[in-house]
Amino acid sequence: MILKSKQNYQKIAMSAGFYPENIVNAIDELIKEGIVESKEGEMRLTNKGRQKIGDMPFYLFSEIDLDLLKAKLELAIKNMPDAHLLEYQWWFTCDTCIRLLGVLTENILLSNPKIAFIGAPILALAFNYAFPELEIYIYDISQTILLYLEGKLSSTCKCVCIDVLNETKDEASNVKDNYFDIVFMDPPFYVEHYVAFIKLSNRMLSYGGDLYSTIFNENIKTNLRERKIIFNEFCKNFTFISMLNNEIFYNVPRFELNTYKAMGYNSEDISDWRYNSLLYMKKNSYYSNEEDINIERGIWNEYCFNKKRIFVKTSISNCINIEIGDWEIKPLYNEDCILKSVSRRYSERDKISLWTSDNEVFVVGRKGLALVNEILTELEQNNKIDLSTLEVKYGIDDCDIHKFIDKLEEITYGR
Repeated sequence: MILKSKQNYQKIAMSAGFYPENIVNAIDELIKEGIVESKEGEMRLTNKGRQKIGDMPFYLFSEIDLDLLKAKLELAIKNMPDAHLLEYQWWFTCDTCIRLLGVLTENILLSNPKIAFIGAPILALAFNYAFPELEIYIYDISQTILLYLEGKLSSTCKCVCIDVLNETKDEASNVKDNYFDIVFMDPPFYVEHYVAFIKLSNRMLSYGGDLYSTIFNENIKTNLRERKIIFNEFCKNFTFISMLNNEIFYNVPRFELNTYKAMGYNSEDISDWRYNSLLYMKKNSYYSNEEDINIERGIWNEYCFNKKRIFVKTSISNCINIEIGDWEIKPLYNEDCILKSVSRRYSERDKISLWTSDNEVFVVGRKGLALVNEILTELEQNNKIDLSTLEVKYGIDDCDIHKFIDKLEEITYGR
């Protein structure tokens, strides 16, 4: 668990170069008065302590029906639209969500805390299932995922679609400054994402608020310079309290599973190998909005068919030119259609014009991209496709458009 013992405060103080004797002495006084007790290296409130504080509604992990919570959460995850690599979606395992629920509830001392989850929609859902009366905001890049969650959340929850890395002016207006008591963030494993998530968390948290952030483990391929940038950004506005090491685990999404299989791994060899640590910090400054909003985004259209999500480039100007027929749709690689990496730095990504949540990647001919978007829009809305109108509009013959639609249906509904 996250340690809150007197010895831990001393270790943190020494590593930071100062000695907060007032904190240590205050803990001693609380122990003498029977307000708190030391148990297994942690400080916990006693019954006397709870009575002394009064009628404050504590959020007790021990009072949660964990079997029911886990069953509801597993069902929600099973029916959720697929994660997509384009949005860097690795989601916590169900057991990790329950573990984190216990960690967060131990530190809640406010009667009605306002909590924000950034990039952690599954954990937010678990928290809402456990405490449906709490005010919770869920910030996530995927409108599809948020729409799915809205049907399962209580009325005290609000979902906000935001691309933290490329925040638009409209998205910025939906962020509450200096408002939240607790922020939990789970950034992708890239330095620019961490910096953007930290800045957003600083903006959202009230003075003295709690920030929980996943942080990559020592085996993740980040260089010393990148780690220094991230921790320097944390240190600008936050004070480190403690750390939970290597206990945050992630499910393997379909796109990653398919990539491993394409690389020759057996499915039984692929497990939930991704794991992180957790940082717990306090905000030590007020936020002032002096920074410009980042550039606009939007070069992809998204479609969803029975959980399978498909992203298509909005225009041919956003695609690297590849020599194929005007009305062709073909895999990025000649041998198969699975992208050979889940890394953001993989150079082949720039050639993709159609990308599924199974990590299938395709290129589309110069004239075909607009037609792909129009057909997928009609299919998603269950509208009848008027072939004769499309033939006239795009100047495509009857044989080619049938091949085109057959290929799209294979991509859309195949598994």
